[in-house]
Amino acid sequence: MGKTNTKKQRKEEALLIKQQKEQERLAAEKRLNRIGAIVTAVAVAVIVLVVGIYFSVNALLDNGYFLRKDIALTSNSYEINNAQFSYFLYEEYRDFVNENYEDLSTMGLEADKSLKKQKSYYKDGTWYDHFSSLASKDLANTLLLCEAAKENGVALDEAEMKEIDYIIGEMKADAKGGQKSDTEYFKYMYGRGVTEKDIRECLQIELLAKKYKDSLYDNLDITDKEYKQAYNKHSEKYSVASVLKYTFKYEELYKNLSEASSLNDIESALYSDIIKDYKENYDTELNRELIDMLVISNMTGKYSFGDDEIIDKFAFNSGAKKDDFHLEKGDKECTVYILKSDISVNDEKTANIKVIYSTNATYGSEEYANKFLSSLKEEIETSDNTSLRFATAANLYSEDLETKAIYGAMNNVSSMDLESSLSEWVFAKDRKNGDTEIIKSSEGLYLVLYEGEGLPTYKADIFEEKFNEYFDAAMKEYETKYSVKINEKNIGKISL
Repeated sequence: MGKTNTKKQRKEEALLIKQQKEQERLAAEKRLNRIGAIVTAVAVAVIVLVVGIYFSVNALLDNGYFLRKDIALTSNSYEINNAQFSYFLYEEYRDFVNENYEDLSTMGLEADKSLKKQKSYYKDGTWYDHFSSLASKDLANTLLLCEAAKENGVALDEAEMKEIDYIIGEMKADAKGGQKSDTEYFKYMYGRGVTEKDIRECLQIELLAKKYKDSLYDNLDITDKEYKQAYNKHSEKYSVASVLKYTFKYEELYKNLSEASSLNDIESALYSDIIKDYKENYDTELNRELIDMLVISNMTGKYSFGDDEIIDKFAFNSGAKKDDFHLEKGDKECTVYILKSDISVNDEKTANIKVIYSTNATYGSEEYANKFLSSLKEEIETSDNTSLRFATAANLYSEDLETKAIYGAMNNVSSMDLESSLSEWVFAKDRKNGDTEIIKSSEGLYLVLYEGEGLPTYKADIFEEKFNEYFDAAMKEYETKYSVKINEKNIGKISL
């Protein structure tokens, strides 16, 4: 009995130990599972946090939070943050690319690389430095004009605010046409974080500055006495003359012309040169009558002061008269200048117009360029303010960057300033204020708005000189008065 009990007791003890070990194993496993659950929960929480941060940061980037924290320019009444500056920077960059797109590779500008990693063709740092510097200076001047406008009670009216709505509407239509959201389109056009609100505020600044500068131009009053004084002081600057300009082709016919004593000597050599040229190159015999008809008329043009340096010196600065001549001899050629009219005041008629230019290449053909301008013409003509809508459309769509920058306006233009087809329409006898038309050019089409007769050419030149002097003096005064400050460090944070 004793041995049996001992065996039984040992068996019970072994079973108890086994049960205890199993309980300990289960307890350890439970602890490990609990730790694993905790680790898993922490890992999930970290992932959720990282994802949350990623989407939060991206949301802040998309809505321009970081851009708006930094101020790029300030003046007495204005603060331009980096989101708004990005608008002006992209505009500066895009205009440059559109104007120079055929030469970008030669200039070393690659559109798919950061501007901050490319040296400027102009040796003024990187391309980013170049464009941000230009944008800063332009925007500083814009703010000065806005400050002056505010001080003088000039503000945008309801019609002008509606034009901003029109511009935003056109942008949204472009976004929809390109199957982009508004946010995607604004990002593409002006940089990530630039919103509709930023664009509206920038457009208000631009239009207010333009309105104030236009008011200075429109309100500048120059009396007839002042015009007369300016003309008498430098009459040659405001004069015009007909001049025949001919470069000899055969050296033996002009080698002794430096001793020519009369116009007859000059004309004899000139006619001989033309006859010889046509006989050798075109197998055609010409007499003087045919030469006058076919050649001389095409070599005679109207010149204003400043058009040709030699003519300025020979004619306008020396008091020359009809039939006076001048020989300009080089090593291998000689050019003769013959004054075909007396010098007179340049009182040619001018006109005030607005233009929108579209190249056929942009639209694929003249037909499609014409369809675009026809649609735009109808939209302008049915708007509440034709002149204002035309100006807005010119700034949006014109491919001529010089007139695009001034909202299509061409004041006091003469026939010599325009292509022949455009000149013919503008200066037609039946032209009246408010007329609009699409005119063919050599490589595209013009949509033009006629806004009335301008000043005679000499008065227009004097007016422009007086206005430029007045405007430059005003801007110097504004610089001192309104104190625009540029924060280049903050501007450098913008990506482009």
